[in-house]
Amino acid sequence: MAEERGAGRGDLVVIAEVFAREGTVAELEELLRRHTEHCHEEPGILLFAVHRDREDPRHFAVIEVYESYEDIERHRGTERYGKLMATIVELIDDRSRLELEPLPAGDPAKGRLA
Repeated sequence: MAEERGAGRGDLVVIAEVFAREGTVAELEELLRRHTEHCHEEPGILLFAVHRDREDPRHFAVIEVYESYEDIERHRGTERYGKLMATIVELIDDRSRLELEPLPAGDPAKGRLA
């Protein structure tokens, strides 16, 4: 039986990708590092990890797992998130975001991110 939306841990996974403008890679990396440290202190954020593309150092991926939909809304409502969004647009050429719900299968410990 499928879980109802919002019914379990890690019900919302976000994969955000950003591409730094030429000359802004170090500044964007530092901004993402600082934001990550703060996110690790926020309730309801089960995972917040930044990764860089091995072949394109301008390409960053942020993997986020939230305990619930309410938690991502709370996160997006913080002053820090608002400042991040206002700042990041000056540092990037492009961005995309996927919001994913789990479709667990097989071993529950291996079939979802959280």
